[in-house]
Amino acid sequence: MWSLISNDEKIALTKAVDFCERLLPQGPWKRHKQAIRNAQEVQSSRLSTDEEGLVADGFFALYHHLGPQPHVERYFRKYATTNMVPIGDGESPIDELGEEVDVRQPLGMSADELQLFLRQEMVTDLSVGECQTLVYRHDELFETFKLHQCQGDPVLFRRSKSLLSFPGFLSLLRSGVCAIIPEIFLTVYQDMDQPMSHYFINSSHNTYLTGHQLTGKSSCDAYAMVLLQGCRCLELDCWDG
Repeated sequence: MWSLISNDEKIALTKAVDFCERLLPQGPWKRHKQAIRNAQEVQSSRLSTDEEGLVADGFFALYHHLGPQPHVERYFRKYATTNMVPIGDGESPIDELGEEVDVRQPLGMSADELQLFLRQEMVTDLSVGECQTLVYRHDELFETFKLHQCQGDPVLFRRSKSLLSFPGFLSLLRSGVCAIIPEIFLTVYQDMDQPMSHYFINSSHNTYLTGHQLTGKSSCDAYAMVLLQGCRCLELDCWDG
Protein backbone atom coordinates (compact mmCIF):
# COMPACT_ATOMS: atom_id res chain seq x y z
CA MET A 1 0.00 0.00 0.00
CA TRP A 2 2.90 2.35 0.80
CA SER A 3 4.24 2.00 -2.75
CA LEU A 4 0.86 3.02 -4.20
CA ILE A 5 0.96 6.50 -2.67
CA SER A 6 4.66 7.28 -2.31
CA ASN A 7 7.92 6.57 -4.14
CA ASP A 8 9.95 8.20 -1.37
CA GLU A 9 11.00 7.27 2.17
CA LYS A 10 8.27 9.52 3.54
CA ILE A 11 4.72 10.56 2.71
CA ALA A 12 3.93 14.26 2.50
CA LEU A 13 1.22 15.61 4.78
CA THR A 14 -1.03 16.40 1.79
CA LYS A 15 -0.85 12.78 0.61
CA ALA A 16 -1.62 11.55 4.14
CA VAL A 17 -4.72 13.75 4.19
CA ASP A 18 -5.77 12.45 0.76
CA PHE A 19 -5.26 8.88 1.99
CA CYS A 20 -7.54 9.55 5.00
CA GLU A 21 -10.26 11.01 2.79
CA ARG A 22 -10.11 8.04 0.42
CA LEU A 23 -10.19 5.49 3.23
CA LEU A 24 -12.96 7.25 5.19
CA PRO A 25 -14.67 9.66 2.79
CA GLN A 26 -17.47 10.39 5.28
CA GLY A 27 -15.13 11.00 8.20
CA PRO A 28 -14.86 14.50 9.71
CA TRP A 29 -11.76 16.52 8.79
CA LYS A 30 -10.90 17.10 12.48
CA ARG A 31 -10.71 13.34 13.06
CA HIS A 32 -8.37 12.89 10.09
CA LYS A 33 -6.15 15.73 11.29
CA GLN A 34 -5.97 14.32 14.82
CA ALA A 35 -5.21 10.81 13.49
CA ILE A 36 -2.29 12.17 11.45
CA ARG A 37 -1.01 14.14 14.46
CA ASN A 38 -1.16 11.00 16.64
CA ALA A 39 0.72 9.01 14.00
CA GLN A 40 3.45 11.67 13.83
CA GLU A 41 3.91 11.44 17.61
CA VAL A 42 4.68 7.71 17.58
CA GLN A 43 6.78 7.47 14.41
CA SER A 44 10.49 6.83 14.72
CA SER A 45 11.66 9.78 12.60
CA ARG A 46 11.22 13.38 13.65
CA LEU A 47 10.96 15.25 10.36
CA SER A 48 11.82 18.94 10.31
CA THR A 49 8.94 21.42 10.47
CA ASP A 50 9.25 22.29 6.78
CA GLU A 51 9.06 18.58 5.86
CA GLU A 52 5.99 17.52 7.79
CA GLY A 53 4.86 14.06 6.80
CA LEU A 54 4.97 10.39 7.74
CA VAL A 55 7.61 7.70 7.50
CA ALA A 56 6.76 3.99 7.35
CA ASP A 57 5.85 3.28 10.98
CA GLY A 58 3.89 6.53 11.25
CA PHE A 59 1.90 5.58 8.16
CA PHE A 60 1.17 2.12 9.59
CA ALA A 61 -0.02 3.72 12.84
CA LEU A 62 -2.34 6.00 10.84
CA TYR A 63 -3.71 3.06 8.85
CA HIS A 64 -4.40 1.00 11.99
CA HIS A 65 -6.08 3.98 13.65
CA LEU A 66 -8.43 4.61 10.72
CA GLY A 67 -9.18 0.95 10.12
CA PRO A 68 -9.30 -0.81 13.50
CA GLN A 69 -9.60 -4.60 13.43
CA PRO A 70 -11.20 -5.68 16.73
CA HIS A 71 -11.59 -9.30 15.59
CA VAL A 72 -7.81 -9.54 15.08
CA GLU A 73 -7.16 -7.82 18.41
CA ARG A 74 -9.28 -10.46 20.16
CA TYR A 75 -6.94 -13.17 18.88
CA PHE A 76 -3.92 -11.12 19.96
CA ARG A 77 -5.33 -10.74 23.49
CA LYS A 78 -6.32 -14.41 23.59
CA TYR A 79 -2.69 -15.56 23.23
CA ALA A 80 -0.67 -12.59 24.59
CA THR A 81 -1.50 -13.17 28.25
CA THR A 82 1.77 -13.45 30.17
CA ASN A 83 3.02 -9.87 29.77
CA MET A 84 0.12 -7.66 30.84
CA VAL A 85 0.56 -4.02 31.91
CA PRO A 86 -1.99 -1.65 33.49
CA ILE A 87 -3.60 1.15 31.51
CA GLY A 88 -3.61 4.68 32.87
CA ASP A 89 -3.04 5.06 36.62
CA GLY A 90 -3.22 1.30 37.18
CA GLU A 91 -6.40 1.42 39.27
CA SER A 92 -9.09 -1.04 38.22
CA PRO A 93 -12.69 0.27 38.02
CA ILE A 94 -15.48 -1.53 39.87
CA ASP A 95 -18.42 -3.04 37.97
CA GLU A 96 -22.07 -3.28 39.06
CA LEU A 97 -21.36 -6.43 41.09
CA GLY A 98 -18.59 -4.74 43.05
CA GLU A 99 -15.83 -6.68 41.28
CA GLU A 100 -12.70 -5.21 39.74
CA VAL A 101 -12.62 -4.88 35.95
CA ASP A 102 -9.36 -5.96 34.30
CA VAL A 103 -8.16 -2.93 32.30
CA ARG A 104 -4.70 -4.28 31.58
CA GLN A 105 -3.36 -4.55 28.04
CA PRO A 106 -0.77 -6.93 26.56
CA LEU A 107 2.73 -5.51 26.43
CA GLY A 108 3.32 -7.92 23.57
CA MET A 109 3.24 -11.55 22.46
CA SER A 110 6.17 -13.77 23.41
CA ALA A 111 7.78 -16.25 21.02
CA ASP A 112 6.16 -19.13 22.94
CA GLU A 113 2.74 -17.50 22.66
CA LEU A 114 3.29 -16.82 18.96
CA GLN A 115 4.24 -20.46 18.45
CA LEU A 116 0.97 -21.53 20.11
CA PHE A 117 -1.06 -19.09 17.99
CA LEU A 118 0.53 -20.28 14.73
CA ARG A 119 0.06 -23.93 15.70
CA GLN A 120 -3.57 -23.68 16.81
CA GLU A 121 -4.97 -20.97 14.54
CA MET A 122 -2.80 -21.06 11.42
CA VAL A 123 -1.87 -24.79 11.46
CA THR A 124 1.78 -23.80 11.08
CA ASP A 125 4.43 -25.54 13.20
CA LEU A 126 7.54 -23.43 13.86
CA SER A 127 10.18 -23.68 16.57
CA VAL A 128 10.40 -21.06 19.33
CA GLY A 129 13.63 -19.81 17.76
CA GLU A 130 11.93 -19.33 14.39
CA CYS A 131 9.07 -17.50 16.11
CA GLN A 132 11.53 -15.18 17.87
CA THR A 133 13.07 -14.37 14.50
CA LEU A 134 9.60 -13.45 13.22
CA VAL A 135 9.10 -11.20 16.24
CA TYR A 136 12.27 -9.22 15.48
CA ARG A 137 11.56 -9.11 11.73
CA HIS A 138 8.01 -7.79 12.02
CA ASP A 139 8.59 -5.46 14.95
CA GLU A 140 11.67 -3.63 13.72
CA LEU A 141 9.57 -0.64 12.57
CA PHE A 142 7.58 -0.33 15.78
CA GLU A 143 10.11 0.45 18.53
CA THR A 144 8.77 3.98 18.86
CA PHE A 145 5.24 2.58 19.18
CA LYS A 146 6.47 0.32 21.98
CA LEU A 147 8.15 3.22 23.76
CA HIS A 148 4.91 5.20 23.50
CA GLN A 149 2.93 2.20 24.79
CA CYS A 150 5.31 1.83 27.76
CA GLN A 151 4.84 5.54 28.54
CA GLY A 152 8.61 6.01 28.57
CA ASP A 153 9.22 3.37 31.28
CA PRO A 154 12.71 2.00 30.49
CA VAL A 155 12.09 -1.30 32.34
CA LEU A 156 8.90 -2.06 30.41
CA PHE A 157 10.55 -0.95 27.17
CA ARG A 158 13.41 -3.43 27.68
CA ARG A 159 10.86 -6.19 28.31
CA SER A 160 8.94 -5.26 25.17
CA LYS A 161 11.98 -5.62 22.89
CA SER A 162 11.61 -9.42 22.80
CA LEU A 163 7.82 -9.29 22.39
CA LEU A 164 5.63 -8.90 19.31
CA SER A 165 3.54 -5.72 19.45
CA PHE A 166 0.01 -5.56 18.01
CA PRO A 167 1.18 -3.62 14.89
CA GLY A 168 3.89 -6.25 14.46
CA PHE A 169 1.25 -8.95 14.82
CA LEU A 170 -0.76 -7.34 12.00
CA SER A 171 2.40 -7.19 9.88
CA LEU A 172 2.97 -10.90 10.50
CA LEU A 173 -0.60 -11.80 9.50
CA ARG A 174 -0.11 -10.02 6.17
CA SER A 175 3.16 -11.86 5.46
CA GLY A 176 3.83 -15.08 3.61
CA VAL A 177 3.99 -17.02 6.90
CA CYS A 178 0.21 -16.69 7.23
CA ALA A 179 -0.63 -16.73 3.51
CA ILE A 180 -3.73 -18.70 2.54
CA ILE A 181 -1.85 -20.10 -0.47
CA PRO A 182 1.15 -22.41 0.23
CA GLU A 183 4.43 -21.02 -1.03
CA ILE A 184 4.89 -23.89 -3.49
CA PHE A 185 1.77 -22.75 -5.36
CA LEU A 186 3.24 -19.30 -6.04
CA THR A 187 5.42 -20.74 -8.80
CA VAL A 188 4.53 -22.95 -11.76
CA TYR A 189 5.17 -26.52 -10.66
CA GLN A 190 2.81 -28.52 -12.91
CA ASP A 191 2.76 -29.32 -16.62
CA MET A 192 1.14 -26.23 -18.19
CA ASP A 193 1.76 -27.13 -21.85
CA GLN A 194 -1.49 -29.03 -22.40
CA PRO A 195 -4.60 -27.62 -24.18
CA MET A 196 -6.93 -25.60 -21.94
CA SER A 197 -9.65 -28.25 -22.17
CA HIS A 198 -7.33 -30.74 -20.42
CA TYR A 199 -7.38 -28.78 -17.16
CA PHE A 200 -9.97 -28.59 -14.41
CA ILE A 201 -10.43 -25.23 -12.68
CA ASN A 202 -12.49 -25.22 -9.49
CA SER A 203 -14.65 -22.15 -10.02
CA SER A 204 -17.63 -20.45 -8.43
CA HIS A 205 -20.59 -18.47 -9.79
CA ASN A 206 -22.17 -15.61 -7.79
CA THR A 207 -19.61 -16.30 -5.09
CA TYR A 208 -20.98 -13.63 -2.77
CA LEU A 209 -24.37 -15.34 -2.32
CA THR A 210 -25.03 -17.53 0.71
CA GLY A 211 -28.15 -19.18 -0.67
CA HIS A 212 -30.66 -18.86 -3.50
CA GLN A 213 -29.31 -17.35 -6.73
CA LEU A 214 -32.12 -14.76 -6.89
CA THR A 215 -33.21 -14.21 -3.29
CA GLY A 216 -30.10 -15.22 -1.33
CA LYS A 217 -28.19 -12.73 0.82
CA SER A 218 -24.69 -11.45 0.01
CA SER A 219 -21.84 -11.93 2.48
CA CYS A 220 -18.05 -11.59 2.48
CA ASP A 221 -17.95 -14.86 4.45
CA ALA A 222 -19.04 -16.66 1.27
CA TYR A 223 -15.64 -15.88 -0.30
CA ALA A 224 -13.75 -17.34 2.64
CA MET A 225 -15.93 -20.46 2.53
CA VAL A 226 -15.36 -21.22 -1.16
CA LEU A 227 -11.62 -20.52 -0.91
CA LEU A 228 -11.38 -23.03 1.92
CA GLN A 229 -13.28 -25.49 -0.27
CA GLY A 230 -10.62 -25.15 -2.99
CA CYS A 231 -12.15 -22.66 -5.43
CA ARG A 232 -9.59 -20.62 -7.34
CA CYS A 233 -11.86 -18.68 -9.70
CA LEU A 234 -14.27 -16.30 -7.97
CA GLU A 235 -16.91 -13.86 -9.16
CA LEU A 236 -16.85 -10.34 -7.77
CA ASP A 237 -19.61 -7.92 -8.80
CA CYS A 238 -18.97 -4.20 -8.31
CA TRP A 239 -21.91 -1.80 -8.31
CA ASP A 240 -21.84 1.98 -8.36
CA GLY A 241 -24.25 2.88 -5.56
